[in-house]
Amino acid sequence: MKKSIILLFIFCASISAADWSSYGFSLKNSQKDSSEIKTDTVLDKNQNEITITYSGELTEKNFAIIEKFNEDFRSWKSMKVKTIKFNVLNDEVQIFVSPQSYSYSNVNIMEHLSSGILFNYRVNLMYNFRIMVEKLFVPIKGIYIDEKTFNDKIISAIKDPVTYINARDAEYLLEKLEKVSTDLERLRNAELASENGNRLVDKEVIDIVLDIKSKNPSYNYKDIYNKISDEKLVKTSSGIVRSILRIYYNEY
Repeated sequence: MKKSIILLFIFCASISAADWSSYGFSLKNSQKDSSEIKTDTVLDKNQNEITITYSGELTEKNFAIIEKFNEDFRSWKSMKVKTIKFNVLNDEVQIFVSPQSYSYSNVNIMEHLSSGILFNYRVNLMYNFRIMVEKLFVPIKGIYIDEKTFNDKIISAIKDPVTYINARDAEYLLEKLEKVSTDLERLRNAELASENGNRLVDKEVIDIVLDIKSKNPSYNYKDIYNKISDEKLVKTSSGIVRSILRIYYNEY
């Protein structure tokens, strides 16, 4: 019985090893916890150790992402990588990079890193972490473009953290305003749809009604509907025009 279990373990490990070997990795260790979360420790072609946590089975896309970013981060001129950990979550991959040394523009960035650097990949490679500057925790986040742009951003935060934070506060507020605007538009569209037999109202109709109203503030829904009908601008009804004015202008 023990021999069978050992053989089964070797067989399963060999399957995982074959999967990793096809991408230039060798399996060093594999574990699975009670919730079926797997953690593989592998070595790349240069014997660098990488940890990958996932559930289910890794896809070819997952393997390709791990291979690409392991090579990319280890090719940086400014940073020498100590460890890289990948956490695969469906169509999202989190990448935690722990530097061994990190220096750019005569600044030792290691002195400002409280831990490592967290990246997140779905469609674009994003980053979101904090550095410590003059007892201030400074958030560093955005879309990764290249090593230089990334490093320049960190250096600007280190050299003038207050200006950096204030500038990012404006960006943060802008992001929040854009989100509020988007959410409001979705609510308006949903309310319009509920008054239109649960059918979405064409954006072109909304835009034309709002454009006419902005140019002719005194127009009521009948005036706007008549103008649309006379000029054959778009196909709609007086009821829809009235609903748009009520929802956007609070006119009844």
